[in-house]
Amino acid sequence: MKVIEAEPPAVFTALDVGDLDVVVSSDYPDGPARQDPRYHRVDLLADPMDAVLQAGHPLARTAGIRLETLAAEPWVGSDSGDPCAQILQAVCAAAGFSPDITHRCGEWGAVSSRVAVGAGVALIPRSAQTAFVDGVVVCPVVGTPASRQIFAAVRA
Repeated sequence: MKVIEAEPPAVFTALDVGDLDVVVSSDYPDGPARQDPRYHRVDLLADPMDAVLQAGHPLARTAGIRLETLAAEPWVGSDSGDPCAQILQAVCAAAGFSPDITHRCGEWGAVSSRVAVGAGVALIPRSAQTAFVDGVVVCPVVGTPASRQIFAAVRA
């Protein structure tokens, strides 16, 4: 068995042509639709996303924060073509704003490092929070839900 790490949409192309047998991914706006007839899909988990702020930020509340209170903040996000960037845009749109993403990173550890030095705030999935550095506060999002759906897919 071979295991690889790859990003959508290329990973779904590899599944389509038989280079991969199983894909584990998250739902994102440009991804395959839930009812896509090419795939048999199994939902695995809803992965909540938390707001991450610099320690000492006046809005940091470990009991929870409404996403819209961060609308005027600069944001640190994932690379623009990344599904998580699309998820961030969609979650913020549901909260009534478009985030001003001033820094983009390819790894969650780099995102949290930039938050720690005051470059902005971020929204990071709980499953990725093992990459945190000192100097950040994790604030669960209350009000407008923030999560991503993780699923497995095989060819139908």
